[in-house]
Amino acid sequence: MKKLIFASLLFITSFFILASLNGCGDEDIINPLLVPVTNGAYILSEGTSPSNSRLSFYSATNDTFYQNIYNGNLSYPNGLELFNNDLYLVEQGAFGGPGRLSQLDSNGGVKFTSSAFGVNPYAIAIAGMKGYITNGPASKVSVMDLSNLTVIQDISVGVYPQEILFCNAKIFVCNTSAFGGNADSTISVIDPNTNMIIQSITLRKDPTSIISTQENNKLEIYVGCQGGGGMIYKIDPSTNNKLDSFNLPNGFDRDLAIYNNAIYFISASNNIDKLDLTSRTVTTFIANPGSPAFFYGYNIDVLNGRHYVLDAKNFSVEGCLYIYSSTGTMERTFTTGVGPRRVIFKMGSTSSGS
Repeated sequence: MKKLIFASLLFITSFFILASLNGCGDEDIINPLLVPVTNGAYILSEGTSPSNSRLSFYSATNDTFYQNIYNGNLSYPNGLELFNNDLYLVEQGAFGGPGRLSQLDSNGGVKFTSSAFGVNPYAIAIAGMKGYITNGPASKVSVMDLSNLTVIQDISVGVYPQEILFCNAKIFVCNTSAFGGNADSTISVIDPNTNMIIQSITLRKDPTSIISTQENNKLEIYVGCQGGGGMIYKIDPSTNNKLDSFNLPNGFDRDLAIYNNAIYFISASNNIDKLDLTSRTVTTFIANPGSPAFFYGYNIDVLNGRHYVLDAKNFSVEGCLYIYSSTGTMERTFTTGVGPRRVIFKMGSTSSGS
């Protein structure tokens, strides 16, 4: 799903009609966060109202889950990045209206908040002291000056931009198609020095997720597309050329993560699938346990190979964070807010995006 309050569109489907209200088997849930953040994971839950959105933190250092570290209400948050030890959190706002960007310290305390801007701003990529924020309904990217959280300009891109990435001194924008409206199959490439579009890369319909990695000391980009049965493309960020493509027998939904020469992702079957980049085979790594489970967010802590899976259930009750070992064994479960969507990691002075 690609629009604000798409939760309401999902839970009315038959998949959720019989959804139960079971909890997650929580352990060591504490509010608020009272110790300095060191190693762990931030979890951002979109919510169905400002009262049940959450910014949570799992401390890997002391194996404790802090369910809500943000002191206030969030209006349908989705974008989250860690930069210079601060969090940049994007709120979409009410459907069809403006949102806002907040700069938080690493413990979730608010330092600055922007004025209202854009149309449902969604995800953020940071280049230098500028934030590039997608505005799906407006088909634009807002450029934000991070020194004062003001909008510098808006850049027109493709249809309904959602996920966005800074890599190799360029901004890559996934034009994901409007829900029930105009279609797109492109990645818009922006030069952050000029804020001009320098290229449009045509892939398969609905590019929905994008990630960068280093292979043999060279940067590469992988993009997952939902359309046409599902496909992952490999792109050279220096030339913007397509290098390879991988068919996915179980389709593609969202969220790419790379670990040990394999790509893991949420498939269209709502499992965590694994694409072995050497053999090119696709297998199911973590199977969805069945209704009311709905895998909605995913990432890998590559330092120890732990898999973080976010279960939104039926989007009307609090969701869950499941932590799996490198071999796919369930280790921990915690209760999040409603509609948990993003996982980003803080490992000492470094971070890893969603």
